[in-house]
Amino acid sequence: MAEVLAKKAAALYCTGTADPARLSLTADCIIPADYKKRTIREEVIQELANGSFSGGRRAVLLTGAHAITEEAQHLLLKSIEEPPENTIFLLTGNPAGILPTIRSRCATVLCGSPSVEEVAAELVNMGADNRNAMLYAAEGVTLARAKKLWQSEDYRALRRASQDALIELLSGKLPFKNQQAVASLDGAGFMLSFMKDLLTFHEQGKIYENPDRREDIAAISSRFTTGRINCIIESLVNAMERLDTNASVSGTFTRLFTEITEEFIHND
Repeated sequence: MAEVLAKKAAALYCTGTADPARLSLTADCIIPADYKKRTIREEVIQELANGSFSGGRRAVLLTGAHAITEEAQHLLLKSIEEPPENTIFLLTGNPAGILPTIRSRCATVLCGSPSVEEVAAELVNMGADNRNAMLYAAEGVTLARAKKLWQSEDYRALRRASQDALIELLSGKLPFKNQQAVASLDGAGFMLSFMKDLLTFHEQGKIYENPDRREDIAAISSRFTTGRINCIIESLVNAMERLDTNASVSGTFTRLFTEITEEFIHND
């Protein structure tokens, strides 16, 4: 949702209308190809020094700014402190991964999670049919994940593999052999989605995000207390926070799988 709003804000600032599609028609919104130091220097800092293409207002859009290396963030600092006239920077992402010197110069806007209906509506606007839009909106939770689920078979396979690995862990197996295949921020996100449904099913008999996994959730639910489920959710949230700040993916998942296994052992 933050990315959607940032793109609308950039379009409004640069073109006068809050239509993200207009960004592809203007050179006044700078969106770097990646967050490498060289790219930031050439596509952001040097480009700003060249002045506006149209003589109008300019925006620098940095989505997932926590992924920018610390070295590249230091390069950006002066431009953010003293931007050229009629220029704004729009950053989205986890504030914990952004330098305090940059955060202190930003106005922070906290975005709530969109509803399934809001995500589905965005997917329909992108061309998805109503049935798939609702399906992937529920499974993806966020617009970014829902969009990738709709567009990518590989991403749908990651969701399945991530949740299968979690189910094996919760069943007492040790799928460390599958760790490499699912070790990613998105993989942890799909596991968290499963655990959230496990919690709501355990307490209310309801499943919101993974209706296709109802049988798995029902089979596992009776084996865990609410406290154990919450401990695993906390482990997943902590792992995602570490990954958001560029922690080692392999190390984070080894720790995560170990913590989940220990919860299973304690539960028995």
